[in-house]
Amino acid sequence: MLVRIVGAGFCHTDMLPRTPGFMAQPPIITGHEGAGIVEEVDLHENRMSLARELGATATVHGGDDDIVAKLRGLTRGGAQYALDTTGNPGVINTAIDVLRPTGTVGLVGAPSRPLTLPPSALAQGKNVRGILEGDAVPQLFIPQLPVLLPGS
Repeated sequence: MLVRIVGAGFCHTDMLPRTPGFMAQPPIITGHEGAGIVEEVDLHENRMSLARELGATATVHGGDDDIVAKLRGLTRGGAQYALDTTGNPGVINTAIDVLRPTGTVGLVGAPSRPLTLPPSALAQGKNVRGILEGDAVPQLFIPQLPVLLPGS
């Protein structure tokens, strides 16, 4: 999944409109919270269709021969952030290729095989970051889920 960032705020500012009386706790970091446009990449049409129903603004079939060019076009020259959930080194390297210089790929799934980074990725300051349980504090976040997910 790619998200084209179009706005940013302070830590937890996304909670303010949804949670009356919510007060962000220090440390508060400028630009930490991002908002953007979701662009979905998948091999399965049913999941791309669901992504469009849920608000994805563009979908790209992961098997397209010119996937890097298509994704760079959608992200106006390359994504600043990409998220990989597959753990597939080929998919991860495609995500790295799509990044603009200094961009970051977050890895939610553990790589299934050794991951070899292209030398150009390092020369361009690209980042690959493993993600373990996100950055939420479960004791604070879990009680807020009924407010964040109305009807649940």
